[in-house]
Formats: sequence, structure tokens, C-alpha cells
Amino acid sequence: MSDDQGTDNFQAVWLIDQEAQQVVNLKEDSYCFRSSGSQAGQGVARFYLQLDGQRPAMLKNTPQYSVYVQRRMLHVNGTNTGDNIRIYRPDGVLLLTATADSNHWQTLLPKPGIYVVCVEEEAHKVMAR
Repeated sequence: MSDDQGTDNFQAVWLIDQEAQQVVNLKEDSYCFRSSGSQAGQGVARFYLQLDGQRPAMLKNTPQYSVYVQRRMLHVNGTNTGDNIRIYRPDGVLLLTATADSNHWQTLLPKPGIYVVCVEEEAHKVMAR
């Protein structure tokens, strides 16, 4: 990574690739990955950056929640009472905020389309048809 990209004030620029389980200091090495067209949009929370500091440990990669849609009905499994759930449109507009009251939460999505569902700090992208 060249210093003309604003990184000259940092000793390390760490790239963390959760899917490939790789950590690279971009100040010393380059990084390349491949993704097939069928995987488009599935890389939510795949990459993280850390500026300076020690080589980071891998972050938690296993989703805690199962999020899926059947006939426009959004299902979230694995919730705990009090978990915060937020549903966004792809343009970032917040559509719904809710609180789970059991290990399964569901709601009818307003129309077909793509939605981003955040349960606590975990994000999932889903498509309603």
C-alpha cells in the first residue's frame, strides 16, 4: 500500500478476511481474493480493517442467528429475549425496529425486494420474492 493513500501515519494497516480466515498487513503485503458471481452480495461482514496495533486475532465468524424469508415472511431463529432487531432497505432507510421476546421472531415484509436485517450487531442480507 503506497503512502499516497493516506496511510503514512500508520505502522500497520491490517486487513482481516473472515471468510478466508486471513490477516494481512497491507503496508507490507498485497491481498487478492476471488468471488464467483453466484456469491454476489453474500460477503456481509467479510472484511475488516484495523489501523496500527498488533496483528489482530480472527473475529467471530460463525453467525449466531439464522435469518431467512419464506413467502415474504421474515424469520429470525436463535434470538434471545431482548435482542434488538432492525430491518433496513438497501438504501439505508430504517423500516422497522423490534425486540425479540423468544428464540424465534418473525414479521411480514412490506413488499418483494432486498432487505438488510440486523440482529444485535450481526447483519444479514435477505431477498423477499
